[in-house]
Amino acid sequence: MKQVYTIVFCCLFTFSLIAQKGETKEYKAIKNELNEKIFGSADPYFVANAIPDEYKNESVVVLAQKHSLESDSKYKFRIGSTSGVKYNFYDIFRKKLLINDQSALEEYSELSFTKLQSKDWSPVGKLKNYSFINIRIIKANGAIKNIDIDESSVILKDEKDEKKNKIAIPDLGVGDILDYYVANYYQESGDNKSTPLIYVLGDDHPILNYVISLQFDARIAAEYQSINGAPDFKISRDQEGGGNVLNMAVKNLPKIKGLIWSSSHRQLPIIRLNYKRGTISRDGMPDIKEGNVAKATKSYADLTEANMASIMNSVLYAGAAGSRIYKYERDYAKEAWKKYIEKHPEANKPDSMTSFLFRYMNWISFSYSFTPRTNFDVAYREVDLERQLYRISEFAYISLLEFKKDLELLVVCGKNSYDRDNLFSVADLSVLVRTKGPNPQYFTFGDALCFQNTIPHYLQGQKAKVYPFDSKSMLGGKLLFIEKKESSTATLPSTDHKTNAQIETILVKPDVSDLLLMNVNRKVSTKGNLKKNEQAALMIYEDLALQTSPAVGRTDDLITQHINKGKERKKEADEIKILLVKARAKHKEDFEKEIQRVYDIKAKELKQYKITNFGLSEEAPFDFEEEFVMEGWSKRAGNNYIVDIGKLIASQISIDKDQRQRTKDVYMPFPRSFNYRIEFIVPSGYSADGIEKLNMLVENEAGAFKSLAKLTDNKLIIDINKYYLHSFEPASKWPLLLAFLDKATEFNQQKILLKKM
Repeated sequence: MKQVYTIVFCCLFTFSLIAQKGETKEYKAIKNELNEKIFGSADPYFVANAIPDEYKNESVVVLAQKHSLESDSKYKFRIGSTSGVKYNFYDIFRKKLLINDQSALEEYSELSFTKLQSKDWSPVGKLKNYSFINIRIIKANGAIKNIDIDESSVILKDEKDEKKNKIAIPDLGVGDILDYYVANYYQESGDNKSTPLIYVLGDDHPILNYVISLQFDARIAAEYQSINGAPDFKISRDQEGGGNVLNMAVKNLPKIKGLIWSSSHRQLPIIRLNYKRGTISRDGMPDIKEGNVAKATKSYADLTEANMASIMNSVLYAGAAGSRIYKYERDYAKEAWKKYIEKHPEANKPDSMTSFLFRYMNWISFSYSFTPRTNFDVAYREVDLERQLYRISEFAYISLLEFKKDLELLVVCGKNSYDRDNLFSVADLSVLVRTKGPNPQYFTFGDALCFQNTIPHYLQGQKAKVYPFDSKSMLGGKLLFIEKKESSTATLPSTDHKTNAQIETILVKPDVSDLLLMNVNRKVSTKGNLKKNEQAALMIYEDLALQTSPAVGRTDDLITQHINKGKERKKEADEIKILLVKARAKHKEDFEKEIQRVYDIKAKELKQYKITNFGLSEEAPFDFEEEFVMEGWSKRAGNNYIVDIGKLIASQISIDKDQRQRTKDVYMPFPRSFNYRIEFIVPSGYSADGIEKLNMLVENEAGAFKSLAKLTDNKLIIDINKYYLHSFEPASKWPLLLAFLDKATEFNQQKILLKKM
């Protein structure tokens, strides 16, 4: 679970970890100073090596884990200097853990630098960047063995400026303690930007001591947030530098490895912090002046939402000023609409106009704007928050000024983010637009597979702050803005398990010449929130472009469209043709991976595959069909064959024993249902035994698993229905989920006997 690791955001840096022969005298001096500071002095949290009895059977026990961020005022060395004001930091991560069994030994006997960087420690790389690592083993008898990084490391791969390395940990054994640190020295310029940090208090393994220690000099202001039961910092003045020291120590954190259907943002203890040179200012609340530290309050929620509205206003102004109030975009959209309704006069309605504009903007952004640098292998592309706001700005100007359709901006904290009471920055928020009126339409702008009047599952059922768009005369025309004073709240619509459905028909014919092989014809139809993942996995760019073009009145192929953009584009046509051919060839791999993802094994041969409905509207399903040969679903038993009939549906979720007792609430993506109809042809000369075991039923207030089997002539027909009624269940209802999840797993393991007659 990536979210459970301590992450420091905005971290792109060159990982120059191994000291080379030419390392500077200064570098060596700092390395020695760090080693003496970390390993040479007794840190009280890293002294004890014993573990409590409750953890004696754990594979790994983290004895201590510490994150330190320190200004370099405490160090006598500085690395380099450049003009202007600079802020120097050491970012240090240290971890000490007990290797308690063979699996832990295998996991930690070889560590990659990349793993150390991305999993446990990610410094904020700025102007100057030097990185250091040191590892030692503490044997069971107390002897200490230092690992020579140069001798133990092997370069795996060079990729431009990044070296990916691994470190062998020689002589590591069960019962040993691994103690290591990774430190980074860096500079930040004296700009006016905040640096965000986040610490999640937990790991894959239990932690006996979790420590955070942050030291800021007197020129830096900081604000922090403690959520989901995370403790507060103890804040004291730094006697040396005159700034602040923030300390936190937590004992005995239980492991949180692999907890299915959980929300790290809403369930795990988390510390978030921003620091910056000078003053931190937020509209509507007192400034945090340099040298001060403040804790976030619940008032941040209203202020953060209002801040998003203010940013939207800035984007509305900037977009309009930079484009003459979107003059050309408005003209193009108006002309496209005029041509469209000439062919489709029945579409000349206000709601249809807004939907057309949304389709047209998506077509321009994702289907029409391609070059030889476009990735034609995939259709799915995400849009960052800043670009979403600019797309909303364009959409709003054209809607209001050309199509006379009033809109509202909706600002919402999604289920994949923090709870609204714990908002800390605009990055926690999502945005969408809806039309005003008795039957509002909703529009989101987050990726290439957003469709009109479709709300992403992570926003459904959430409370949104609603801000109406208004206009005033500026810049030689009507300038749009968000009216924050007229805001209201609304709960976004939700979908049910029947709306979010996957329906499969699976026809299986054993190969008459070899009953160990199964010929499978599989038809899949997905709708609602279930279809986007399938679309993203199986659609290529050309699919999306050719399917969205008719919806805006365009029917040319991609090459013709490209050539028609201008004479200079003809030179690129041949190159694009080659890229399209390669993407079509690669398309088969997408279906092969889909089969492997569903069944956990590769198909022996994929014979045919095709998408029969692309699902590029709110109601339309995404349908595909494939024919393949599968090996491994049957085995000989003398003259008979045992068939893993339960494996003909997708692999089912199996809950491990250490997760069967649960105290945390259950966060699932959305209500959903899965329906399978299996038609298995019993080979001539054989009978099918064990069919009665395929009839199962568990149904309760959380969901159900049902299967009904019957034999008609030589065809075994099994109808299966599995559904989840809600996206959230309290921990008290976990046993209800387990009941039908276990039944689905039981079905997945069922077999029938093909008995020779």
